[in-house]
Amino acid sequence: MNIQNENGNFNKCIAYEGVIALGAIERGGYIFEPEYSVIEQNGAIHVYKDGQFIEEIKFSFSGEYPELGQIEQLVDKYFDERRI
Repeated sequence: MNIQNENGNFNKCIAYEGVIALGAIERGGYIFEPEYSVIEQNGAIHVYKDGQFIEEIKFSFSGEYPELGQIEQLVDKYFDERRI
């Protein structure tokens, strides 16, 4: 699904019940599926390994959407903290 933002640009994502899901990140056998709520200004990254849900990484942001760099930093931190 493409959603048009205020600037007229389209973002590829999935929206349901007020939550927007971004594209998944695959790294080291893990899948990270970020989603966020603009209204609540928070989000979560769902972590999966071999198709099994592992945990949820919560975060907050400001603006229309979280920056990609913020999501990547959270994924990097996940690997660093677990020495994966």
